[in-house]
Amino acid sequence: IVELIDLIQNVTLNCAAAGRILLIPEHTAQEYYARFRDGKPYLPSQHGKSPGPPPKLTKEHTVALQDFYEENPVATIKQAQQMIFENYKIIITQSSLQKHLVIHCGLTMKKLEKVSEARTSKDTITKRLNWVLHVEKENIDFDSCVFIDEASFNFHMQQTFGRSIRGTPAKAKVSNNRGVNITILGAIAAEGVVNLSLRRPQLVTSSKKKKA
Repeated sequence: IVELIDLIQNVTLNCAAAGRILLIPEHTAQEYYARFRDGKPYLPSQHGKSPGPPPKLTKEHTVALQDFYEENPVATIKQAQQMIFENYKIIITQSSLQKHLVIHCGLTMKKLEKVSEARTSKDTITKRLNWVLHVEKENIDFDSCVFIDEASFNFHMQQTFGRSIRGTPAKAKVSNNRGVNITILGAIAAEGVVNLSLRRPQLVTSSKKKKA
């Protein structure tokens, strides 16, 4: 079971693939990992055991772990375990650390939302700050401003999560076609929406065959 968790957490295999390697049924592997993820006892020897000694980790370690995952949300339990040892010389099992992350840190596994690195770069933050300072200096009246922005989506977009019977994958039929990208341009002001426009992609015509 410990090897199963290691394959999922550190080798980044899914439950089915890790279970196949260790000859563990997919449903059983999913149950073990779900208990580990939620900070519950997942080893057979842990079920029905009386509460152990007080946790070694304190409020200071909780804050350190929250800051650690704030900087690196994709860090594994093993990396967090190593950070705790290097900074505080505390040896803690991965299962105990996982339980602390869920119960005390409020950190759970979820689907990642990918954000462009340039969005929070120092250069971008500096430009934002300079723009705000410029606005304050010029004493701009926002009631007389119009803000323009755009948003794009694909006609074949679909939510990335779904529900299914426990132990079975959630499947949804999707089109084989790539779909059309649509862009919406919007203008808003203090009184509300000023205008909206829809930009459709232009059709690309194939070039005529050259005459022999």
